[in-house]
Amino acid sequence: MGNNCTCNNENYFEKEQIIVRSKLSENENNINLNNHNLSFVKHSTISTNNNNNTYSTNNLLKSKRINHNSNLSYEIIKNDPKLFAAFSKIKNYLITCKTKKLYKILLNDFRQTQTRFSYDEFIENISNQKYSQMKHRQNVIYEYKCSKSIYEGDFFGNFRHGKGKMKWLDGTIFEGNWNFGVAEGEGTLTLSTGDYMKGNFINNKLNGYGELLNKSSGYNYKGNWKNDHQNGEGLEIWSDGSQYKGSYINGKKEGFGKYIWKDNTYYIGKWNNNYIEGLGIYVWSDNRKFIGEWKSSKMNGIGIFIWSDGRKYYGEYKDDKKNNFGVFQEKNKKYEGFWKKGVKDGLGKFTKSNGNIKIGYYENNSLVQIISDENEKENKIKEIEQCVSNINKRLNVMKTEIKILFKGILNEDSIEFQGIDF
Repeated sequence: MGNNCTCNNENYFEKEQIIVRSKLSENENNINLNNHNLSFVKHSTISTNNNNNTYSTNNLLKSKRINHNSNLSYEIIKNDPKLFAAFSKIKNYLITCKTKKLYKILLNDFRQTQTRFSYDEFIENISNQKYSQMKHRQNVIYEYKCSKSIYEGDFFGNFRHGKGKMKWLDGTIFEGNWNFGVAEGEGTLTLSTGDYMKGNFINNKLNGYGELLNKSSGYNYKGNWKNDHQNGEGLEIWSDGSQYKGSYINGKKEGFGKYIWKDNTYYIGKWNNNYIEGLGIYVWSDNRKFIGEWKSSKMNGIGIFIWSDGRKYYGEYKDDKKNNFGVFQEKNKKYEGFWKKGVKDGLGKFTKSNGNIKIGYYENNSLVQIISDENEKENKIKEIEQCVSNINKRLNVMKTEIKILFKGILNEDSIEFQGIDF
């Protein structure tokens, strides 16, 4: 065993204090518009140190189920393709005949209770003998027995068809185009709170380009939708100025995107299932930055961390902390060695600008054993050099992938790449 030595004065292992999971915005919310509840479901990965403006809006606009006295036992329809297939058959039946068999088919194929765009209302319309003839009627006012909601607008036979406005008991209003009983085309769905979603509807759901505004929170989304979920390219803006611009799949950030926080901290890169995941660049407002691999909104894998004063770490991370092998450089000193949970732990080489080198073993950031035997020292230096070589190979692969990912978005002179040797 060599001499014990504690390097308390070597303050080069500063904690990054990244805590990306808690940095991902106080107002970040996943928008779940299933059944047009406009529920704002807070991300499990999102919050910040400043919670003054944080709002909990899970099921914010949750609708109440309508309990009516219908003698029909309804079940939720399982999927829309089946609904449309049945709907096409029914439309043809309506044009050619008016039989009890038709209504039996309808009742078997459409079984659902929900507050808005209810199939109960749909069935009530087409079951109404009074309007069974397929003729256009305008400026009709109809009150639904099943839900007490009121429709004002055009009909074609028993169907809401053309321009019309539907108002439900909870104050929600849809105004726009209807096609054989379903909202289809341009329209606006507005809640009693003033919150709204507008755009192109297909089968009662927002599809294509549309906009959502939550007035109480100031949240706004403009972009593409698929079946009431953000899908494709879009832009989210929060009341504090934070914003995300990028791609979505099924209501979640997925693919490439850029998130900017109110203090001008930003992340640009890959996302997966609403998490920062894959390759990306995170730049703090004080110009610290990390370029590398992420998983579950934490630094995981290979990467380069650069401080505004010129300090640099390149190597491996696990859950936001230096882990396994990495190199930390300062102006007058450098550590090449192993880390564990953010502190030096294991074999390491410490080099000062005057050429003084210490090879030994660290525990919890302290050098506890210095290797003095020259042969052993030479072997350990070769071992460390091999680890450095392996890290550099991985970094070169990462840099190539970074350049491909950001081609046309950032160039090598961009501030994000300053301090990186490409």
